[in-house]
Amino acid sequence: MTISLSPRLACCASHLCNGQRVADIGCDHGYLGIYLLQHGYASSVIAADVNEEPLQSAMRNAEKYGVRDKMRFYLSDGARNIPRDFDALVCAGMGADTIIHILEDAPWLKTEQYNLILQCQSKTPTLRKYLSDNGWHIVEETIVEDGKFLYPVMCVYWRPHEPRLTPGQCYISPAMLNSINTNIWEYYQRTVEGLRLAVKHKNDPDKAAALSELENDPKLQHIRAVLAMITVNDVLNFLNTVAPPSMKMDWDNVGLLCGDKDTPVTKILVALDPFEAVIDEAQYEGADLIVTHHPLIFQAIKSVTEDTEVGRCIRKLCYFRISAINAHTNLDCAPGGVNDRLAQALGLNRIEVIDPMGTDEQGQPWGLLRMGEVAEQPLCEFMEVVKSNLGCEGLRYVDGGKPVRKVAVGGGACAGEMMAALRAGCDTFVTADVKYNQFWDAQAMGLNLIDAGHFATENPIVSVLAEKLKAQFPDLEVVISEKHHDCMKFY
Repeated sequence: MTISLSPRLACCASHLCNGQRVADIGCDHGYLGIYLLQHGYASSVIAADVNEEPLQSAMRNAEKYGVRDKMRFYLSDGARNIPRDFDALVCAGMGADTIIHILEDAPWLKTEQYNLILQCQSKTPTLRKYLSDNGWHIVEETIVEDGKFLYPVMCVYWRPHEPRLTPGQCYISPAMLNSINTNIWEYYQRTVEGLRLAVKHKNDPDKAAALSELENDPKLQHIRAVLAMITVNDVLNFLNTVAPPSMKMDWDNVGLLCGDKDTPVTKILVALDPFEAVIDEAQYEGADLIVTHHPLIFQAIKSVTEDTEVGRCIRKLCYFRISAINAHTNLDCAPGGVNDRLAQALGLNRIEVIDPMGTDEQGQPWGLLRMGEVAEQPLCEFMEVVKSNLGCEGLRYVDGGKPVRKVAVGGGACAGEMMAALRAGCDTFVTADVKYNQFWDAQAMGLNLIDAGHFATENPIVSVLAEKLKAQFPDLEVVISEKHHDCMKFY
């Protein structure tokens, strides 16, 4: 006849080595000690309890299950009255204050001779901090589900030279992250929610520091993403709702251009272009996916070699197993896309789509250009706004001879659409990549034409993409490229 244990006690048993001599402090009815002996986890057990009744119950159960000869029983407050001929000491089902009292009362435990198995019921961060501050090191920590509760079980050794735990690590210990499962993530979420409430209602600076650390720990973010099992296809499907491929120009190339849809994603790097330096940055940052506005492959290619920029990029993406997704003209045309963001960045009011090409599922019009209004002002004043708000090093422009009041915008190479801007009644058009003759045409038609640069007019969408991805996938780490900048300079 064998005994069964609750999940939390079974977890305690799993942290013990075969044949150890075990001291079970607070043995209750002796169930853990009996189980250890029956399954070979222990060669002998010291059962101790501060109360006579549970100790007598443990003796009767040991007799009942046939292990009485391998158990010794002591009425003891903690480890005070027990012999010291054991290897592992177990304290299970106690609060942090009780466990700390037991350890404080037995300073002789501070030696490499013993290891501790601690299953804490309450105030676990307090216990972790005490252990770390007093020379104990948590080697393993498992989160076990028992009923509706999650219990931490720690395997602890005396190692006074180990680094002390940080405030955040007192809530989620490094040892806890050695074995990843859903219990750990659930424990993390409950812990963070508790900290948020404490910070909100009690304005506790210590808990605020711990919360900030946990929310920004890259390893925890990685674990969160792994457990969430988000794939490249999940991200692609979401981006297709932000900028449906049906909105792209016929000649364009959008979507997943390199990679495998089933690849798990833990970190996304967002940039305007998928150039080689961006791929290097993604590899350095540990990103599995690059999301850009411009496509990596725009025209048909006949080879993938080191001889071309596109070839080198594709080879690097494949070598580092990084996927690449882009949303190009579909993002230009989509509601909330490139040109809506550009209009917002320039402070336009009453923003509308010029010549809508259709409506989306929410009934919103979509199309390439946007227009909006500003308070009437001289062209020179508006150009200061453009230069400042877009971070341009300089502007190319032609003065159409009118003050600025109604402005059309088209990020990137949209100068060919200036007739649409004129038909809409706009006096000013902000775009990029304007050709020589287009400046002359604009001046002749009385249109203020401002070339603010391709990068500057489209780069504002990068932060929007990052924000949307973060909101949709809170379990992923999403970062904006810090290496990618406009290559064009003004002398």
